[in-house]
Amino acid sequence: MINLNDLRVLKAIADKGSFNGAAAVLDMPTSTVSRRVSELEKSLQVTLVQRTSRTVSLTEAGQLLNQQASPHLQGLLDSVDFLQEQGGLIRGKMTIVAPIFLSYFRLSSWIAEFQGLHPDLEIEFRISNKLEDVFGDQIDLAIRPGPLKDSSLIAKKLYETKMNLFASPRWLKSNKLPKHPSQLNQVSALTIPYLAKDWRVYKDGQSDVISTNYRIFSNDFGPLAEALIHGNSIAVLPQVFGEEFVKQGKLVKLLPDYQVETPGPIYAVYPSQRDKSRKTQALISFLEKKFKDL
Repeated sequence: MINLNDLRVLKAIADKGSFNGAAAVLDMPTSTVSRRVSELEKSLQVTLVQRTSRTVSLTEAGQLLNQQASPHLQGLLDSVDFLQEQGGLIRGKMTIVAPIFLSYFRLSSWIAEFQGLHPDLEIEFRISNKLEDVFGDQIDLAIRPGPLKDSSLIAKKLYETKMNLFASPRWLKSNKLPKHPSQLNQVSALTIPYLAKDWRVYKDGQSDVISTNYRIFSNDFGPLAEALIHGNSIAVLPQVFGEEFVKQGKLVKLLPDYQVETPGPIYAVYPSQRDKSRKTQALISFLEKKFKDL
């Protein structure tokens, strides 16, 4: 009988063009990749992979099998997971990807807590700011801020992000505490790419614009916060994220009555073909409760 996971290995070899590349994306030893291909070839009694000292490629039979099996493979694997989950346990493997700043925040501990509740579930938690990672065959769930443009993805809003201005205590030693946004015009600021613009702030239905003198420091709020703590600038951070450092005495919130224009909510995102996975739905429900308690 053919093992569906062996077909996944064959697809990874086709996609990556090498045993090493397939091993990396599947998170298994290269020797295991080679062994599984050999077992599949033995089961089918046909050579599927052409091996040379420098290259690895699929034979005609391997290409035919991969072309026929690949469009249906993930659905079959998800169906197996679904049937297993009907027994009452959440089990199998789940791969999650999230941006750096959320892992700095509480997401890492939340996911560890979720895995503790489901010991038969194996979780791989990847850190990446690239939305493209959601399209990978191995991604079950992505946690992402901002709006989505791809209609093939399903997005569940987890949290309505609020943004505020923050500075280090060091900055306050050489600057007065501002009472109005206009006092921050042209002040030295650090930012991330999608906030590299003038900042619009709101209070009681009225808006003002802070003309920033910014420098892009990072593409993520985590390193940005660290630079802010040890530097002499101001920055915009997600409210709940920045307030963690305020509690520790590492940052000070500026203009606390003002909200900075937000890039969008935080979403749980997953490919539409996996919308029946019980483990995905269970984790989303778990995270919804955690974000609600913030």
